[in-house]
Amino acid sequence: MGSPDVSLDSIETALQHMRLVGYMDVSSVVLLLYDYALTLSLEVDLVWRAPWSLLKLFYIVQRYLPFFDTAILVLHHQFAPELSIRYCQISHSMSGWMFVTGIAISEVILTARVWAVWECNKKLTFCLPVFFLLCWAPNFAMMGVFLKSMKFGPAPLPSLGCFVTASDDVLYLCWTCLMIYDAGMLLLMLIAGVRAYKTGGDSALFNVVFRDGVMYYAYLFGAFCASSTVSD
Repeated sequence: MGSPDVSLDSIETALQHMRLVGYMDVSSVVLLLYDYALTLSLEVDLVWRAPWSLLKLFYIVQRYLPFFDTAILVLHHQFAPELSIRYCQISHSMSGWMFVTGIAISEVILTARVWAVWECNKKLTFCLPVFFLLCWAPNFAMMGVFLKSMKFGPAPLPSLGCFVTASDDVLYLCWTCLMIYDAGMLLLMLIAGVRAYKTGGDSALFNVVFRDGVMYYAYLFGAFCASSTVSD
């Protein structure tokens, strides 16, 4: 009689986790749409009307990729009824790879900003790409391990979407790599900001480039620390 009780307890716990994840996914989509509405006019003026470049292409890809991988794929495999196991495997693989690719492209854009703040320093021209590869190659490898480890089973209720029965916990290492990378970027922004301030930098441009840049990286670093702790 003990085995059925354990099984029911496990299913109940899994359902609670699925509901929590579903709430977070819906909240993420709402925030995504809200952010898009707030910044659309600036995007039209500063991005769409600007000449085409590699950074502009990167921006557009990372800007609109979440509308597909989160707003469509993730919500569909979270809430759509009667999904096949094969569909769940494909859908989670697509959203996982698009997720890690989108974050990587976003980090490329932010890294280019750090490089520009350092006035295209020759040493950083070499060191930043190497640092990026050292931190991001493991992320892609660990995402592959995680996606291959995911197992799906029949959902206990018909409207639950994909029901994950097993997966590797390797993803916390991804957050660790992101934490290390953004700590490095934060340090570089702080050093450049202190140098600029000592040479008389106290203007609106200084505040936007350095103060906001440091605050953003500090926020990212804190978020990745929290995510790594929760995942672990």
